[in-house]
Amino acid sequence: MEGWIKLHRSLLESDFWKCEPFSRGQAWVDLLMLANFKDSFFYKRGVKIDVKRGQLGRSEVELSDRWNWSRTKVRKFLKDLEKEQQIKVVKTSVTQVVTILKYDDFQAEEQQKDSKRTAEEQQKDNRKTHIKNDKKDNKEKNEEEYYYIINEKLKLSFKDYEKLLKSYSPSEVDAKIFELENYDLKKRSKYKSMYLTLNKWLLKDRKEQEEKQAAKKEEPKKEHTYIRDATF
Repeated sequence: MEGWIKLHRSLLESDFWKCEPFSRGQAWVDLLMLANFKDSFFYKRGVKIDVKRGQLGRSEVELSDRWNWSRTKVRKFLKDLEKEQQIKVVKTSVTQVVTILKYDDFQAEEQQKDSKRTAEEQQKDNRKTHIKNDKKDNKEKNEEEYYYIINEKLKLSFKDYEKLLKSYSPSEVDAKIFELENYDLKKRSKYKSMYLTLNKWLLKDRKEQEEKQAAKKEEPKKEHTYIRDATF
């Protein structure tokens, strides 16, 4: 079967699109629509990730959260696509970049000849699906850089990260970030603010430590009884 259909990127945020676990075909179409329409970049943990046309920067955790799959299923699916020479996956220290190898085949010149207005709308929708993607050059200086991004909802700005460091050590904060990123997906979906969640968890740990220390201080000292050797 030949020919084209046009899918608007607003579909990516539709309740009908995301209401159930994705099928393999749906996940493949999702990758095609998430891929950048033009060269761009985003920040994660303070590291700038360059994303070229036909690429997307999404970790296994982010994709498993979006598709409602296990990380093992996501990993196997991506490997299957690599074997079929449909994609190439390059992992970095903070995320992974997926390249759609035949992206231009899916975005033929006929489609690229749409009006300027249509192209701008597509780029705008793509920005909504990924923090920092497809930002205009004249707005780059005003972009807020994020220290860590788990998904669209859970992201920690440098400003909020610095606020946490006023009360907790970097190792404490980073440990909680790791814990949140690997938290149960269903439970994690209830959280809407990464900063408030981390602050709540850290505060709870701090109180538990203080209670343990107070309990140790209140423990009565053990009395030692000495028996004199009664040898005559």
